[in-house]
Amino acid sequence: MLDELAIKTAVIDQLYLTGSLDDAVLINEMVVANWSRRTDLTVVNGKLHAFEIKSDFDNLNRLQGQVSTYLSRFDKVTVVTTTKFLSAVKDSLPPNVELWEVTELDSEKYIRIVKRGKTQLITNKRILCGFLHKPELVAFLKQNNIISSTETSRENLISQCESLSSYKLRQFVLCSLKHRYKDTFKQFQAKRIDKTKVDDLYALSKKSLLKKEYKENNIINISNSAPQKNIRFLDMHLLELKYGIQADSIQKTVLLRKVS
Repeated sequence: MLDELAIKTAVIDQLYLTGSLDDAVLINEMVVANWSRRTDLTVVNGKLHAFEIKSDFDNLNRLQGQVSTYLSRFDKVTVVTTTKFLSAVKDSLPPNVELWEVTELDSEKYIRIVKRGKTQLITNKRILCGFLHKPELVAFLKQNNIISSTETSRENLISQCESLSSYKLRQFVLCSLKHRYKDTFKQFQAKRIDKTKVDDLYALSKKSLLKKEYKENNIINISNSAPQKNIRFLDMHLLELKYGIQADSIQKTVLLRKVS
């Protein structure tokens, strides 16, 4: 039985094997469409490529909606699934979506391309603007001699961007995403050796990068009101890998009961 994290490692290894991560960034759990969807993996090189994974532990209830959203926002969409769902997924996918099957034999995972997909470049300016943060929208406008500020509403910024070249906007989006995620991808590459392990995926999280910076600057402190010997820190890695930002609301420590 293959779970989502195991399949992610197989997909990443395949991307390395085919050179798809050359001059690119890899993004884990990228939020899109006003936070309504979250791609399992995204590759940004000369195009925007979204991956949706359906593991042995998933169901296909949301797949149609996910694929529809991704097709409207990404140049290419690939669905990766196991033998369990292969037939059902194949029958339901639009012709331009790529399909991969992942299998496991003697603890080794293998990827087979079942159906080739097509690349259709996104040129809708409003969709492209959706990938940009407010300061990035302002920077793009400034780059094109339009003075604005982050105090301007996002809607007005997007309206101004829509008056400009879609080619320039698209190139700016690709560059901005690569710049935004270059540090986490660099951190991941430094951690990954030969083949991707589940624990390597944690390095793709911006949280892990911040924690590393905090530790290096010695700014992690433990409150004196709770002696360290009475605290147990929970391992949040797998929760953060699977749920991303949703893990923020989960308490990271537990106070041990004193035995009298």
